[in-house]
Amino acid sequence: MTTYKTPYQIEKALDDFIVDNWETPETTNVRWPAEDKPALPYIEPHFKPGQVLGLEIGGAAQRPGVLIINIFTRMNVSNKEGWAYAGKLEQLFWHEQIGNIICENGDLMPWTEGPAIDEALQAKKFTTKIPFTVIWEY
Repeated sequence: MTTYKTPYQIEKALDDFIVDNWETPETTNVRWPAEDKPALPYIEPHFKPGQVLGLEIGGAAQRPGVLIINIFTRMNVSNKEGWAYAGKLEQLFWHEQIGNIICENGDLMPWTEGPAIDEALQAKKFTTKIPFTVIWEY
């Protein structure tokens, strides 16, 4: 099993998981925050790591966090499009283990909020949150 410890390693593992596993019936782009905005619909992941907690002296550490994925859909379609993509993301990460990254944090499982309107993009915005926990020995 691959062990991820640093924020960079964890973010890259989660990003790679999305790239390798994100499939939709129509093309839905993945936009990384530093890139230009593609045509709608698209998803945009944001990585938010928590602090490292010592689980035992000289033994193991834990880093909780959340992967926030914004889903942008067209204004002129029903909310079903956004909820469908949100459901696919929730299922993709549900109880998933990527190396030592566990895509849940205790009782917290993936969930989605929305829709909101992004006036600047003229798009509907849904937000899926994927809580995760990373545990490693040191």
